[in-house]
Amino acid sequence: HLLGLGHRAFAMFSGPVKGNDRQQARQRGFRDALERAGVPGEPRIYEDTQGYSLDYAIRSFRAMRESHPEVTAVVCNSDAYGLAVMGEARRMGLRVPQDISITGFDNDDFSPLSEPPLTTINVGADQIGELAAQALFGVLDGGQAVEDQVLPSELVLRGSTAAVRGTA
Repeated sequence: HLLGLGHRAFAMFSGPVKGNDRQQARQRGFRDALERAGVPGEPRIYEDTQGYSLDYAIRSFRAMRESHPEVTAVVCNSDAYGLAVMGEARRMGLRVPQDISITGFDNDDFSPLSEPPLTTINVGADQIGELAAQALFGVLDGGQAVEDQVLPSELVLRGSTAAVRGTA
């Protein structure tokens, strides 16, 4: 979506990847998409190794803007990070999405309530919970092995993303 809007300078804000296959997959997907699109350079990934701190996202966004002011699109691995980054962008005088596009991940209930509403990825949290419970009961009741499952996701377009200025 962001590549299609003309963005070529990206940053990602990620939760911890150690022991977290979801964050690992999101970072891998980010890297792969940039590589397939021919975006040069090492991807700018800011990983919160301590947990999911909104303060971390805010401090990292400030640092990212100082060292990489050319970034026009920020991919956040949670809606909470997305909203924290969007708030800090506004405090810094940036307009979302005119100056910088920001996305989240999870499609939390509060995401459409921000101004502008947060573009995000819907991952079907209810289905994830049901499958996790089934896997747990399978292990406890019958010693069944837990198998990885890939679930569909969906881009939820809202107001926090736009074409890079000067592109159609």
